[in-house]
Amino acid sequence: MKAPICVPCKQEMQCELSDCIVNDPASGNFPATYWIGDKWKCPKCGHEIVAGCGIRGLTADKLDPDKVRNSIEFTYA
Repeated sequence: MKAPICVPCKQEMQCELSDCIVNDPASGNFPATYWIGDKWKCPKCGHEIVAGCGIRGLTADKLDPDKVRNSIEFTYA
């Protein structure tokens, strides 16, 4: 995958962490889902994103409990 571009800075982002786990919390009838992607950071402004998560999330029982505890909590805006 080509590195994402920071729009305001017009800089290519740098990969900070591979296999970053993002927690998409339970909502209604949907269980908590965990997505695995890469964490990218703009070297100029410090903006961070997670990209490349694929098409299927995982449930907590499919992951190492330590990784689940250290996951990034996703919130809806």
